[in-house]
Amino acid sequence: MTLPIFPVQLFRPKAVNARPVVSTISGGTSLSGIEDVIATDGGGRWVVEYSDIQLRTPEQLRAWSAWAGYLAGGTIECLVPIVSLATGPRQFAWDGPTRVSKLVADDPVFPQSVTYSIPQIKAVLAADTPLRGTSVAIDLISRGEITGGEKFSIAGNGFRVVRETAPGVYLVTPPARQALAEGADVNFDWPVVRCRLQPNFDMEAAINMGRFMSPSITFVESPPVGGI
Repeated sequence: MTLPIFPVQLFRPKAVNARPVVSTISGGTSLSGIEDVIATDGGGRWVVEYSDIQLRTPEQLRAWSAWAGYLAGGTIECLVPIVSLATGPRQFAWDGPTRVSKLVADDPVFPQSVTYSIPQIKAVLAADTPLRGTSVAIDLISRGEITGGEKFSIAGNGFRVVRETAPGVYLVTPPARQALAEGADVNFDWPVVRCRLQPNFDMEAAINMGRFMSPSITFVESPPVGGI
């Protein structure tokens, strides 16, 4: 089953905060006063927050209500855009990055495909990545440079580049949620992460004057296969 992609381009949030979050606990303090810190979630999970949203048209209000029904309080999965093209390894023309083309979706409310009409960044996996792998080999086909901090996705798995460890090989977080095969598309243009609505999050806000709504929404990465 192909999951729908949350249509952030329809709702146009002014603020997007998409990042891997690591849960930790204290392992106790040694006699020398050094405190150990232990990660409890296998390397972190994605949290995506969209805020400062202004819904002003009937189409936007209907779509938001439809998605509130679809997400069912966080029990149903979808793909959620990271919205990170601005920091991706984009091609440059003269003294600035190439102009971004129009986004194209196969459905205005519940799309299963969202792309730029002219792709910005082309890349594929240069080698297999195992389950829980944190080292990813990328063949960047388009002109550009990966320097660290870029975000991308492969088959609904979101990654953030930490640094290059060998030519074309990068340390990433969080670990891969599944084994990924050489040649798989690496999506820097419109990366998406498999998520659910944050539990107990009420995404519906009051409609002002019967016409306007100013909601926000928070997604968390779905529990990965294998419990990492």
